[in-house]
Amino acid sequence: MLFRNLKKVGKKIALKQKLGWKKWAKLAEKELDNPFHKKLWEASDAFGSSFEPDVEVGLSRFKQRIAKEQGRVVPMKSSFRWMKIAVAVILLLGVGLFAKEYLNSTPDFQVVETTNANTKRIKLTDGTVVFLNENSKLFFPNKFNGDSRIVKVIGEAYFEVAKNPNQPFMIESENGLVKVLGTAFNFRSVDSENFEELTVEHGKVAFSSKIGKESVRIIKTQKAILNKETGEISVLDDQKLNALAWKTKKLSFKKENLGNVFKHLKRICKVEFNVENESIFDCSYTVTFPVQNIESALKSLEVASNNQLTFERMKDGNYKVFGSTCN
Repeated sequence: MLFRNLKKVGKKIALKQKLGWKKWAKLAEKELDNPFHKKLWEASDAFGSSFEPDVEVGLSRFKQRIAKEQGRVVPMKSSFRWMKIAVAVILLLGVGLFAKEYLNSTPDFQVVETTNANTKRIKLTDGTVVFLNENSKLFFPNKFNGDSRIVKVIGEAYFEVAKNPNQPFMIESENGLVKVLGTAFNFRSVDSENFEELTVEHGKVAFSSKIGKESVRIIKTQKAILNKETGEISVLDDQKLNALAWKTKKLSFKKENLGNVFKHLKRICKVEFNVENESIFDCSYTVTFPVQNIESALKSLEVASNNQLTFERMKDGNYKVFGSTCN
């Protein structure tokens, strides 16, 4: 009876451990690409989905070892049952120690994902607050251990980093690495774009390229743009911080050419502009407007242009732009 119970317990433990390894390893293999977890994934696959301690095989091998050493197998009657129990216990302890060694050393990660027209606010265990823009992912541990705080971003997010000089906050992306002590900034890394963009609202931030090994430090109202193909990083002034418009819900321009105004509107409002007279792209405007309503935003542009600009909404939801060359 005891032997059968031990065997049942062994099956349950093995199944739960196998499922636990599979669940974490699937996440690591697909999203985090962590070499350690890949190794664990491959190790767990070696057991197969039906893995369980084989007491009979273990006992047989044990008996063969005795026969080899003594030249014969000593008949076991009353002690035979206890030996089976002992082998079962040893195998179960081995499985338990194996699981403890690997599972206890595996960090617990979470993934927060947003969909279209959906943003989220996440507070990390260190006090850092993250605002995740639509169609983005944030990977982070349940607890920050070691000498740094590392997260991964796919898409766009705004960070208010809790200050901790002894544990720098780092953001990893496909092509770059952001390192800060405590500041507020916006980071954008979208797969369909050929650049990564870092905009600092206040504080100082270091931004490094994984390709060209270039590294820059940017301060308040500056932004750095990393070219994904070359690894080069350019630093620009951004007094209006329009990269944060998805969070602040407004765009502000001072003597900005219409081409750049349209570029921001396309990103935030997801509309296209069909311009007949492309010379109007060089016209500059000073204007501030909310971005929740595209019609209201375009009306503000018409007023700022003294009605030299007019917009006509097309059936596909995009806009045709009419205007004369600016003075």
